[in-house]
Amino acid sequence: MVDLSAVMGTLLKGLANSRVTSDIYSRDVSLKYEEDPILRLFPVPRIEIKEVTISLPFTIKNIEQGPVQKDEIIKSIQKVEASKFADHLYSAVILKQKNREVLLTQINETQFKKNISKTLEKQLSLRVNYIEKALEGKKEDLNILLAEATRKELLSDPALAKELLTRLNQESLTKLLEQTTNDFLDTVLLKDAKKAIQTAQEKATIIDVGVTASELDGVPENLTTRITVVSDMRNYKWTQVEEVNGKPVRNLIPE
Repeated sequence: MVDLSAVMGTLLKGLANSRVTSDIYSRDVSLKYEEDPILRLFPVPRIEIKEVTISLPFTIKNIEQGPVQKDEIIKSIQKVEASKFADHLYSAVILKQKNREVLLTQINETQFKKNISKTLEKQLSLRVNYIEKALEGKKEDLNILLAEATRKELLSDPALAKELLTRLNQESLTKLLEQTTNDFLDTVLLKDAKKAIQTAQEKATIIDVGVTASELDGVPENLTTRITVVSDMRNYKWTQVEEVNGKPVRNLIPE
């Protein structure tokens, strides 16, 4: 099996390598020019590739879905989802309470969201399989887990706990958090997870192509495809931007 992306990558890599080979040759020749009293009067030859056009004929043999690690994809979005949940919780639980002005005096919004986000991220990292089950429609375990973790975090601050429990008893608070968490799962987390997985699956699609003469031999013209790639070979140069511990720090920038 030859993946189309691998074919294109190999072509572009070959172009870059050809430029490297050419520059190495120019370097070696420059040393000879420098040593010769006559040649040193002439400019050192150097081939600069401005633009390359490649027309690649191929035939599609098969299209299949490549492997996707759902657990790794879920892990990659946990931090963002935890931050979103902190915002969601603050709006749904804190800002909707009666006499919230008094309640807000006990809360540093930034620190509150930071603590909730950290708690949720930890729970999600420990229970990746819960999210996978939720994506299959079995979200009860995940909902209870996150609601309980959030409840403990909210009540860990004595002053905040006192203000909350003057408005809600323990049972009401638990139900409110389960409702809030369930709403977040439906409207945000699971949708984001599905989208991330779908995007990964699209990127993981493998297009098996035939590109060799033997593979294209006898294939009707209407069953072949052609890609024309125009590549602009850009030059980069090193530039010193600063010094650290007496050593120059340099970056590559386009000329």
